[in-house]
Amino acid sequence: MAPGARVWVIERVIEPGNAYDPAKLIDLLMLVIFGAQERTAEEYGSLLRSAGFEQVTVHSTGSPFSVVEGVRP
Repeated sequence: MAPGARVWVIERVIEPGNAYDPAKLIDLLMLVIFGAQERTAEEYGSLLRSAGFEQVTVHSTGSPFSVVEGVRP
């Protein structure tokens, strides 16, 4: 990808802490059924930075989903 290119990942983002969060239930279901997982904002940041994206931002929406944006340096 060219410098300045952006990637958007539209996903549920697990909120930190022990408070109830529907994404945590979805995380458990994904693990049991598919061997997959939902991620926290920090995990998405680590994943995108390891893929060469420098600026990672999580944008909340009015839905259960967030937009995780990564920008190439």
